[in-house]
Amino acid sequence: MKKALKIVVLFLITVLFASCGGDTTIADHPTPEKQGDYFITIWSDLLNDKGAHVKVKDGYVIIDNVKYSLSGNMAICEGIDDNNISYNTDIKIYSEIGFNGTYYKTEAIRDFFDTKITSITIPDGVISIRDFCFYNCKELKSVTLPSNMVKIGNNSFNGCEKLETIDLPAGLTTIEKNLFQRCKSLKKITIPSTVTTIQDSTFYMCYKLEDVQFNGSVKTIGRNVFTLDSCLTSVTLPNGLEKIGAETFRFCKKLETVVIPEGINTLPACTFEGDSALISVSLPNSIEEFGDKCFKECIAIKNIKLPNKLKSLGKECFYRCKSLKDIPLPNSITSFGNSCFFDCREITELVLPTNLKSIGATCFQGCIKLKTINIPTGVTKLHDNTFAGCFKLESVTIPEGIDSIGNGCFAACHALEEITLPSTIKYLGHSSFELEDGHTSSFTCKATTIPECGELHGEHSVYKAFTEYLQQISVLYVPAESLDAYKADPLWGRWSQLDDEGNEVGILPIK
Repeated sequence: MKKALKIVVLFLITVLFASCGGDTTIADHPTPEKQGDYFITIWSDLLNDKGAHVKVKDGYVIIDNVKYSLSGNMAICEGIDDNNISYNTDIKIYSEIGFNGTYYKTEAIRDFFDTKITSITIPDGVISIRDFCFYNCKELKSVTLPSNMVKIGNNSFNGCEKLETIDLPAGLTTIEKNLFQRCKSLKKITIPSTVTTIQDSTFYMCYKLEDVQFNGSVKTIGRNVFTLDSCLTSVTLPNGLEKIGAETFRFCKKLETVVIPEGINTLPACTFEGDSALISVSLPNSIEEFGDKCFKECIAIKNIKLPNKLKSLGKECFYRCKSLKDIPLPNSITSFGNSCFFDCREITELVLPTNLKSIGATCFQGCIKLKTINIPTGVTKLHDNTFAGCFKLESVTIPEGIDSIGNGCFAACHALEEITLPSTIKYLGHSSFELEDGHTSSFTCKATTIPECGELHGEHSVYKAFTEYLQQISVLYVPAESLDAYKADPLWGRWSQLDDEGNEVGILPIK
């Protein structure tokens, strides 16, 4: 008797839809044998005019203001019909819809973006969330995802400012770009063991994110993933990781400790830039390159152990790491980029790698406590302002093979006691030895051919390679065979001085 009643109800539903043509009610299952909660709801709606509100409009089936499109045997949840409605209860997505004698399974959802929903439960059977699905749903606090879901499209939860937590399904292999960008209340996330790729900007601007757990198998982390003011204090990246994108932890100002596993070959640009609380980074020996600005303005870090296979440091790599004091440099390094150690105020001594070939402009500028430096023989040029403002630099060894010294290279290095230029020197830039203070006693140039010297014509002054002050307090030593030529030179000749007996004491031959 009960089964017969349900068959009669389903028949009445089909007839009602056929006769009304538009607004009608719809059964959840095509036959009474597949009865479920939604079938009972519609049955109650028919008899008592209450329960779910169902209609057909513009080709969509609409159940409680949620739209579905039907095709083949598949239903796609198409979002909210009336965006002006506010929600205080959970939005229910139905996994199965019976319509006009056909049975449909809901496999995907999309287009809830910029709506006022607060909570949503996505049932088993739904395998994908389309791109931008919940974009800018600023009131969304709770999301329940099915365990069998395999894809969540890019930007799906971007801008869900009140979302605090979410459990990602175990079937995911990729966390797509911008997925949780601007989820400003998100506090914790666990990366499933099936995920191999985390794309760009996934957790960008997640200001309250304080805990990220990796469960294995991630191979690639994209660009900007954790960038900008998260609450992360400690991160241990998973074993097996092969690549980290640029700016991954940029401006994570509460981040203190990071462990990076073996297998990473490059630490890309801006990885830890602006991480002002960073004090400890464990680096694997597999890393061969630091990109530009890797540790720029990590003002709390005091020491760091570099990988023993490291070959290059990018420009501004340790720029303004004002507390950095102890940084042993492996001999494998061949190049320092521009401003690499700019304004590292606590470094007193650096032993440069024996294989070093290139030192960029302003590399050590402002290292105000650096006392001694020996430039390796493989370096052939010193660029602009390389050691400018190293006020306490007392000793520098400039080896044979150096042929040019750039503008301002040793400007304001007032503590230099002796300066010796190699026989290979051919060019000195303007202000290269701009010293207005100090007690430099001797300046030796071993070049038999007088080096060319640059000039900078300012509004009120002409900046030459040397200051008159330097030429007054020091003695110039040059090759004996070139002594007369140096004396006759308009710039170098200013060193020439005679004692009371008429003897030359300013420019003397090298002994």
